[in-house]
Amino acid sequence: MAGFPEDYEIRVSELIHLWIAEGIVTLSNGSKRLEEEAEDCFDDLVERSLVLVINRKSNGKIKSCSIHDIVREFLVRQAAKEKVILSVMDYLPTPILRSHFVPHLIKDHHSICANSYDLHLKDYVHSSDIHTIICIPKKGYRSVGSVEKFSSLKVLHVLRRSNYWDWEPGQVFDLIHLTYIASNIPNSIVPSAI
Repeated sequence: MAGFPEDYEIRVSELIHLWIAEGIVTLSNGSKRLEEEAEDCFDDLVERSLVLVINRKSNGKIKSCSIHDIVREFLVRQAAKEKVILSVMDYLPTPILRSHFVPHLIKDHHSICANSYDLHLKDYVHSSDIHTIICIPKKGYRSVGSVEKFSSLKVLHVLRRSNYWDWEPGQVFDLIHLTYIASNIPNSIVPSAI
């Protein structure tokens, strides 16, 4: 959850799919599906007041949630310390700092949360082994060509930001290790192979 931006309304279905794609959720007994196990883990976080409920579905299940700012700050620090995920914009709040330090920081992490522009900086990283990207689209910037340079990428999750898209869906065909992709792009531009 440290990969989601501050004050971001997280869809529970989005979070559960991401957990499963990352291999965070494992089955404790053979009678459940991965989705059910992930929902149980999520419910446990809600019961412990670590996750705030934002919206519920008509059947009473939680539709979306968020995390308290203080909890999020703790998660971001711990995730970076344990090299679980690096939230680039939290560590380097200005574009100038990111342009200088992101290439050096991300080479020690397998998972990052970054905006579209930061992904373009991959050109300067030679030993990076990124397998997960949570991408926060940046309005007005098209990151064409930036995602395809992450050759070890397994999980690409592009967060929803209003009704625009900012990456070229055809890039994913060069990512032979990609097993999970989530993005909010219009059906009219999705290649038929996807």
